Amino acid sequence: NAALRLRITGGILSLSNIISGGFFELLSASDITLGDVRSEGDVDLTVTGNILTGAISAGDSVRLTALPLGGAGGNITTGAIDAGILRPSTDPLARYGVAVDAAANAVTGTITARGATGIAARTGTIQVGAIDSGLAVGLLGKTGVATGSVRTGAGQLLLIADASMASLITEDINGNLDYSALLAATPVALNGPVSLGGNIDVGGLRIATTGAVTGINPITALPIVVTSAGAASVRGGTVALGNINAGGLLEIASAGTLGLGNVRGETDIDLEGGANITVAAISAGDSVAIGFGTTAAAGSTITTGAIDAGILRASTDPLAGYQVGIGGIGNVSTGAINARGNVGVLSRTGAISTGAVATTASFTGLAATGFAANGVSTGTQGVTYVGNASMYASLSGTLDALGPPSAFDFAPVFALAPVRVAGPISFGGPVNTGRFTVAGTGGFSGQTINAGQSVTIDSGGTASFSSLVAAPVISVTSADIAIGATAAIGTAATTQINLNTASTVQAVTIGGTGAQNPVMPAWSLDAAEINRLQSRQITVAANGTAAPPVTMEAFTLSGTGTATQGNSFIVQATGRIRVNGTVAVTGAGSGDSLQLSSGQQVEVATDLGGALRLLDTTGSPAGTLQVSASNIWVADSAVLSQLAIDPNFAGRDQILEQPPLVPVTGATLAGGSIIVSARGSFLVRNSGTSTQHGGFAAGTGGLAITAAGTTPLDVVINGTALDATSVLLVNDRTIDRVTFTPGPNAAGFTATSTVNGCVVGGTCAPGSILPDIPIIVQMIENVSTNISAVIDTAQPETAAQREAAAAEAADAVDSLPDVRLSRLIDVGAVKATNIVNDPVTSDGNPAMWIDPAPPTQRSPGGQK
Repeated sequence: NAALRLRITGGILSLSNIISGGFFELLSASDITLGDVRSEGDVDLTVTGNILTGAISAGDSVRLTALPLGGAGGNITTGAIDAGILRPSTDPLARYGVAVDAAANAVTGTITARGATGIAARTGTIQVGAIDSGLAVGLLGKTGVATGSVRTGAGQLLLIADASMASLITEDINGNLDYSALLAATPVALNGPVSLGGNIDVGGLRIATTGAVTGINPITALPIVVTSAGAASVRGGTVALGNINAGGLLEIASAGTLGLGNVRGETDIDLEGGANITVAAISAGDSVAIGFGTTAAAGSTITTGAIDAGILRASTDPLAGYQVGIGGIGNVSTGAINARGNVGVLSRTGAISTGAVATTASFTGLAATGFAANGVSTGTQGVTYVGNASMYASLSGTLDALGPPSAFDFAPVFALAPVRVAGPISFGGPVNTGRFTVAGTGGFSGQTINAGQSVTIDSGGTASFSSLVAAPVISVTSADIAIGATAAIGTAATTQINLNTASTVQAVTIGGTGAQNPVMPAWSLDAAEINRLQSRQITVAANGTAAPPVTMEAFTLSGTGTATQGNSFIVQATGRIRVNGTVAVTGAGSGDSLQLSSGQQVEVATDLGGALRLLDTTGSPAGTLQVSASNIWVADSAVLSQLAIDPNFAGRDQILEQPPLVPVTGATLAGGSIIVSARGSFLVRNSGTSTQHGGFAAGTGGLAITAAGTTPLDVVINGTALDATSVLLVNDRTIDRVTFTPGPNAAGFTATSTVNGCVVGGTCAPGSILPDIPIIVQMIENVSTNISAVIDTAQPETAAQREAAAAEAADAVDSLPDVRLSRLIDVGAVKATNIVNDPVTSDGNPAMWIDPAPPTQRSPGGQK
């Protein structure tokens, strides 16, 4: 019932159970073996040799010290240890601590203590059961540490480090141990593995070792600093760690949630979570895999800070891939990603959001409900690809982000047309890549996009651009398009721009001021936006089963003026095309072209300013105008309305031959060559006068008409043409420059087809048109010769003779025919401001036609 103190000076001590009513102190110069030990106060065993005991229970503290004996010994092996839990001491100065100091190895059962717990194995290993301590826990081994579950007091530290740090543990005047200096010091790495064999619930964790760090059960601790010069592996239920620094492979897997601070690994970093994963900054010497290689639980999300793979500290492994693979079930959100290898991000059911992505290889984002990145930069041959998460199934097996580049290759996906992400896609920063391909059902928004090969954008909403998009080939499919004032699509190196309307579009407007079509949803490309396009070929395609009608308002394109480097502006539609404004290519060369193709009809409303013109710098027809449709109608709105009801209404041809009630300025169709292909009818109303027909104006290439249908094509057209030497042919001479091709079905033309009233294959009605220009010119020359002769031969000498000669000359003048010559071409001068030099860039203003005749006089040809 009193204190028990034993001092053994020699020999081996072996005792059974010991019960002391006070403290129990034992000093031995040799090995001791004890059964269970119980003390109402302290238990203090100091042995030169080995200590072997059963369970130890103390009312206060437990202190075990084993010193080496003749270069050997110094091992401590005990059963469970209790300090102040079962029977706390009444001593107000009690510390309730556990201190185990072994010169060699330390092996204990479970430890429960109201105070601090410290175990040192100065030359060996520590193996301890579960630890439940009211204060801090320090495990200082030399060649390894293995522990069961560990719990410290709130805010208290678990330190696992080298036994050399035991010298930092001091003792006060009362013999109590002070761990403050130890816990404040920078950990020294032990040389062996650290095994966390149970739940770790601590206020802070510091592990420093040159060996591996492994764990198999839940770990909860914040903040935590894990420092491992070797590999680190933690596997458990839920994992919540702070900063982790691993000298080798860092592997942390959780069946539940995984929460980490900053993570750094000198080689690969592999993080897996069954539920949500939250990680601060990640830096790897080689590759980073988060969620790749395992099947995460449904509903899991991934959130990380910045990720680095091989940029800050590149691995020395010659097989390093420097890749980043992130795969989640739910939303995936990351900071900036920098990698030397491929970067792939997958969200099976949610959205992806990343900071700026920079890689020397390729970037792939496969999401379910949306995608956003703050810019992407890849290698010059790299790919930036965003598609639906369902496309992941096209990759055989499971991608291995920690393997070689061949094991983390998205090439099979790149070969496929992207399946749309079910949501919006946005890039908040610049994109520099080799090939840019994205698809989403929502809107698209982008900053600068520079692709060395191609840009392909498929948007179910509005495709919005606020800066330059540069690539040799650019394709945009969208429900609408918005090209901002600071944006431009295409450069001098761009060969092709394809603008396609989405299948949901119900109306399309090209040109004009951009006012929305009242039919919604509508796709609109106004004249100012056309001005921001630059390419050798621009195609606007309004295709699809919906066959949306296309309305073309006024806009102007600048031609190249060359024969060999011509540009093309093409409009393709499955529905009707209606031209309500002047579409002009100014400064055109013979290689420039304007092409319209419709699955229904092309209508040009001349009273609204509708016209299609390609003109060179002198105002003469140049380039190629090509129109293909079921029906091609060029007339005023009233006639177009009648044709829409009945293409063969009574009196149609007579109306088409008559000049319009509202004068038309300039040619309605103009081009160096005009190529027409129609299946039903080709009708051009006379825009000139009853004596000189106007309408189309074909240049030296003439007008070529192909009957493309299965029935004869009905042609009633009016206009002028230039012959091969640029002499203007009007009225009955115009037909000489019109070529008629029966077409693939040999349907030919109707018997009533006419050009300026001249029946195709027949003759013109007598007196229906004026004599042609050469005859009129000859008449003028004859009269002029007569006047000159009168003046030259009169030689008057008196005033009376001079008066008679003047009267004779006046009579000769009066005999001139009362005709006024039309200008040599049925187009006037073009007054337009060319904003840019590219042939497919528009200032959005219609051509203005100026007539030299006085305002009160109308010249034959119809211009005022």
